[in-house]
Amino acid sequence: MSDGGGGASRSTDPAAGSSAATDVSLREHLTSLIEALEEQMNRRLHAIEQQVRDALAAAEKLSESQRTTVEERIKGVETLARVTQDSAQAAVSKAEDATSKRFESVNEFRAQLADQTSQFLPREVFDTTVQQWSEWRQGVDKDRATLAGRSGGIGSLVGWIVAGAGFVATMLGIAVILAGRIG
Repeated sequence: MSDGGGGASRSTDPAAGSSAATDVSLREHLTSLIEALEEQMNRRLHAIEQQVRDALAAAEKLSESQRTTVEERIKGVETLARVTQDSAQAAVSKAEDATSKRFESVNEFRAQLADQTSQFLPREVFDTTVQQWSEWRQGVDKDRATLAGRSGGIGSLVGWIVAGAGFVATMLGIAVILAGRIG
C-alpha cells in the first residue's frame, strides 16, 4: 500500500479533499485497539480462572481449616476477576462513546465546510466576469484614444485658424502701411 497524501489516509486520490478514507482508517485503528483490549481482558480472565482451578486443586489437599481460608481467597480472586472484567467493559464502552462523538463532530465539520463551499464564487463565473470587465476596459480605452485624437485635431485646427488669422492681419497691416506711403 502506498501513502499518497499524509497522515492515516488510505485515499488513492489525496487531492480529492475527502476525509472518508481517514475516518475509515481511524475507525479501523480504534476497533483494533478495542479488540486488543478485549483480548487482553480475556487472557487475564483465563489466567484468573486457571489460578482458581489450581487453587481448588490445592485446596482439596488441604485440611478443612485451610480449605476455608483457601475458599475465601478464591472468592476474593473471583470478585477481583469480576471487577476487572466490569472495568474493562466500562473502558471499552467509553472508548466506543468517545469514537462516536468524534465522528459526530467530524460530520458536523464536514457539513459546515460544505455550506461554506457552496457560497464560494464558481471559477466559471469569475472567469466570465473578468473577461467582460477586460472587454469593457478595452472599449473605454479605445473611446478615450478616439476622444484624445479628436481634441488634438480640434486643437490643431484652432491653431491653424489663429495662425491664418494672424497671417491675414499681418498682410492687411503691411498693405495699409504700404498704401499709406504710396498714396
